[in-house]
Amino acid sequence: MAQPKMPGEKERPFLFNVVMLSPHSDDIALSLGAFLRRRDSALYVRIVTVFSVTNNTADDLISSPYIVTSMRKGEDASFGVAVGPGVALSWLDREDAPLRLQIHDEAVFSFDLSYLDLNEVRHVVDKVKVEYGSCDLLFAPMALGQHIDHLVVRNAALELLSEGFAVVFYEDIPYAADFSLSEIDEHVVQLGALAGQGLELCIIETGVAIEEKIALLSCYRSQMDSRTESRVRSYAERCGGNSVVERVWVPKLSLPKLQCILKSSTL
Repeated sequence: MAQPKMPGEKERPFLFNVVMLSPHSDDIALSLGAFLRRRDSALYVRIVTVFSVTNNTADDLISSPYIVTSMRKGEDASFGVAVGPGVALSWLDREDAPLRLQIHDEAVFSFDLSYLDLNEVRHVVDKVKVEYGSCDLLFAPMALGQHIDHLVVRNAALELLSEGFAVVFYEDIPYAADFSLSEIDEHVVQLGALAGQGLELCIIETGVAIEEKIALLSCYRSQMDSRTESRVRSYAERCGGNSVVERVWVPKLSLPKLQCILKSSTL
């Protein structure tokens, strides 16, 4: 596999090429930000934000999709700088659920997938196969909380898993904080049935203090609010104690690849 190179950089000895699917601009930062902050320099990561066109902000003071989308991409760029070199950013520029389906923000958790959403699943699958087919590992959301956009990306990942991609499912923060660990386990059983194979828990011990992760999340000023921060802290305290851990669920066929990547890191 050809080694990827960051724009403007000299050739670097990246050993692994990882793609992380983010339904929205902040989802990878929320769910895997500490891992990215402390990952090994040999790990090249491309964050692919799927539903990057939006007019949603924490304070709802701006309604223009053009302005908010541009703001979000700027926040993504700030996060990329904060976690260090070796992270690239891409956007699929699909409309998020409130724009795509013309529904209220809260309704995104109660709608079933429509034919429009199935088209979105197909778009994600085709894009990943064409643009990122050589990746060593693909991270995707579990869709805890049943957000429509997260379900779309999860279903795309399930299809890619069935086609031979090595896929890892991350717990969606902040939604994961709303579930007990036993409730998450029940969700995992359902996800494993959809995947057609068992899933194994992998706890990534990052060594990152919660305040450091909160500082990373401050890159997303238009999206973070006190409730989200509180849920991030609650999840961290429940799962990691003094330092942040980030939990992923791994199909058995993907486990050797993840173990190899984590073994090579300095975490």
